[in-house]
Amino acid sequence: MVSEYLHIADLIRKELDGTISLHERTEIERWLDADPHNADFYRQLTEESDFGRVLDEFRAASRLSDFEDFARRTGIRRTNRLLRLRKRVGVAAAVVLPLALLLTLVSRPGRPSGGDEEPILHRSSTAMLVLSDGRSYSLSDTTGYLPEGTALKVDEESAVLSYRQEPEGEPGLPEKKPVVNRLIVPRGSDYSLELSDGTVVWLGADSEIEYPDIFSDSVREVTLKGLAYFKVARDERHPFIVRTSRSSVRVLGTEFCVSDQNGAVSRITLVSGRVAVRDMHGSDLLLMPGQQACITAQGSQVTDVETFYYTSWKDGYFMFRENSLREIMEELSEWYDFDYIFSVPELERIEISARLKKYESIDPVLELLGGMDRIAFERDGRTITVVKK
Repeated sequence: MVSEYLHIADLIRKELDGTISLHERTEIERWLDADPHNADFYRQLTEESDFGRVLDEFRAASRLSDFEDFARRTGIRRTNRLLRLRKRVGVAAAVVLPLALLLTLVSRPGRPSGGDEEPILHRSSTAMLVLSDGRSYSLSDTTGYLPEGTALKVDEESAVLSYRQEPEGEPGLPEKKPVVNRLIVPRGSDYSLELSDGTVVWLGADSEIEYPDIFSDSVREVTLKGLAYFKVARDERHPFIVRTSRSSVRVLGTEFCVSDQNGAVSRITLVSGRVAVRDMHGSDLLLMPGQQACITAQGSQVTDVETFYYTSWKDGYFMFRENSLREIMEELSEWYDFDYIFSVPELERIEISARLKKYESIDPVLELLGGMDRIAFERDGRTITVVKK
């Protein structure tokens, strides 16, 4: 339900800035016809005389996912407008939809905040392919030469390194032995990989995966360091296994996200299908869609989650839910490849909930974060200092 509100918020934002397509406009019309409350809410948000005030009211509430929790923790009086919206469309819609609109409207690319500073940019899709014999290839969407058996698929949004196998050829040809390769994605980048069975892997920044160029007859197995989203091709005869430093994940065909980064909780988040997880302590866990396994040195637990908070990164968004500012800066630094400093320790503990579009430049993101709380940012080359306003 919440993900639907986020999608509608994107469409309304496009309508307001004149970039909406005919198909997207039809989606809004269907949403408006589905419930009279939607139409009323849409009217109140888009009335020119009232729109800014609605956003200002929700700017204060945007740091928490639940309005009642916000009111209790801050002691701020609930306005009549917020109460009316809450009664009409519920807490989720009343908070998430205006928040998403606020974020997408405010966070449009603007002028660099660093004055004459060289902009801090995301480096797009780049990676290093290392073969088992030690040869290496620097990959980008303009790579001219690749080893035999690989291809680079390029579309408008990304490049995908593909090992997808064609249907078997003439019988009697010698069977090719699997060769283990390694794909390394640096800070400030991301990359996608299509394995020989058709499984697609989205790799986050500062991540690494080891995989065979072709899978054997018995099992499909890869090893991950960092962050990846897997869309596994279904094959009931050949289980797919993802190994990390703290777990192994066994599936037949499904979609899930694995995060195994240094200094952080290891998380396996299931979007569809079922997965079996064995953690570093030898405990076995079974996940159903909408569940997440969290693994630490102390033990493991399974919880119900909104999966988009943990998978939106592959769709072009940062999604934060009451994350500390240190956690947010760490994720931003991986995507844009910069260093950061807090002028005072107390700023690290500020909690923010936000949905931020991944722009090529970090400047719009910093402008938005600076407008949401009592913080500002100072730049010196590729080092960003978080300071009090």
